[in-house]
Formats: sequence, structure tokens, C-alpha cells
Amino acid sequence: TPRQKRIEHHERKLGVVDTRDVEPNSDDDDEVYGVMARADILVSDISGIVHEFAFIHEKPVIIIDHATGHGGLEGHLLGGDSELKDRCRQFIIPIPPSEIDRIAEAVGDALSSNRRERIVGVRERTVFNYPGAGAVAADQIVEILACQ
Repeated sequence: TPRQKRIEHHERKLGVVDTRDVEPNSDDDDEVYGVMARADILVSDISGIVHEFAFIHEKPVIIIDHATGHGGLEGHLLGGDSELKDRCRQFIIPIPPSEIDRIAEAVGDALSSNRRERIVGVRERTVFNYPGAGAVAADQIVEILACQ
């Protein structure tokens, strides 16, 4: 079909690898994090992983910005208009499903305009105690328990 040919064209242009016959190793979380660390960009649907990828790896994300209903985990925060979405718009770039044919162009634009300092700046204003939030939380739990 013409649509399938366009998809195949974009896949070739982007260097997409067909993974349908690859057996994922779900027992090895390090493999997933290694893949994300090596990736230059993440293309995703509305998902919490987009912020993790952008903030930890300081790399851009393209999201296929489907309208979502409220009520599903963090979907109500990420799928509509929100302060967080507005803050991250320069590096977590929404593409409406109707513009999927221009995904290769969007990826190219995101990669060429990526400025890590933008991501770091938003992360510093948004994520408290980065990267030591776990240690801070543990210390606070110890303090709470000591008060009992």
C-alpha cells in the first residue's frame, strides 16, 4: 500500500532496525539502560519513560502526541496541556499522529537543535535533589523512623 511504502521509506531514512524477530532479554534491565544510553533520540508514545530518558541521558525525545483521557497512571499529566509538558517542549517534542509522515524530518530537527544545557536547566528546576534523590529520601525516612 502507499502508506506502507511511506513507512518503509522513513524506516530506511532513519536507519530503523526491524526487531520483530528479536527475542528480548527481559531478565536483564542493564540491557535496556544500555540501549537507552547508546541511543541519540527516543521516539515514543505518551509515556513516563520520555522524561527519564531526557533527564538522565540529556537527549531529545519525539512523542506521538495522542489525545489521552484522564485516569491512567501519569497519562493525565503527560497527554494534555501541563506545565511540565510546556517546560520540556524544546526537547520532548510532540508530533500529532496526523503528521507521522514527517517523523524523519522531526527526528533530524530534534537532533540538530538538541542543546543539553536546556535539558539540564529544566531538570534542575523540575527534579529535586537530582541525582541524589534516593539518598535524600533514605535519610528522611531514617529521620522519620527515629522520631517514633
